Amino acid sequence: MPLGPERIRNGGFEVAGGGVQFLPSGDPGTMPLAGGTANHPAGWNVNTGPIHWLSDQTARFYPSPPRPFQGHYFLDLTGNGANRSGGVYQRIRGRMGRTYRVSLALGMDDSRGDAGGPVEVTVTFIAYLSSQAIGQVRFRRDRYDSGGATWAVQSADTTLNVDLAEVVDEQIVAFLERQRNLASDATDPHRTVVLITAANLTTERTEGQYHLAPSNYVGLDAVSVRQVANTLPELIEIGIDYALSVFGGR
Repeated sequence: MPLGPERIRNGGFEVAGGGVQFLPSGDPGTMPLAGGTANHPAGWNVNTGPIHWLSDQTARFYPSPPRPFQGHYFLDLTGNGANRSGGVYQRIRGRMGRTYRVSLALGMDDSRGDAGGPVEVTVTFIAYLSSQAIGQVRFRRDRYDSGGATWAVQSADTTLNVDLAEVVDEQIVAFLERQRNLASDATDPHRTVVLITAANLTTERTEGQYHLAPSNYVGLDAVSVRQVANTLPELIEIGIDYALSVFGGR
């Protein structure tokens, strides 16, 4: 199906002007980001930190450091293992009843046991005015499924509906609570928050049992959200517009 224009700004987490600076700390290619920090990739905000903003100069995982899927920058949503569920978000315009295709590059590193998966990233759409989750997709990579590839591009569709799913993740609940408390003059009913959070599912075997282990890499790059062409909502809107005009509503 045809896709509409790109809704995500700076899906590759590049340095894109606006006063943004990449200021590495320690590793010449790694910049830690905390929640609420002012200096972050243009278009994005950090929901839960610390996470890491990395460049193609990073020395992490020496002698084989990860590299971006595209461009010169990418994110590690774990902050080198400091955070199991780091997240970022930005605001777009989305309409109820419309279907959107979400795609992203999900990074993992099978060469290291503590970074070899499984890893998971959740993309949640939230209505800005009501602070209600209206859509969600999950992307997962399992251990040793990469064949040596650091990145895998995955995509899935979601239709924005007010009753789509219950929000049970504590991180998302906390995020919604903060959004409700934000003073804003935004009245656009189509304003939607896209929240991307990591879930560190990496396991290791100790004394015959598997348990969660601290992973130090859940990579994120090439994020995209585009509307999938579907005619029914358009027809409904046209019908409503026509009825309003006939009965003097406009």
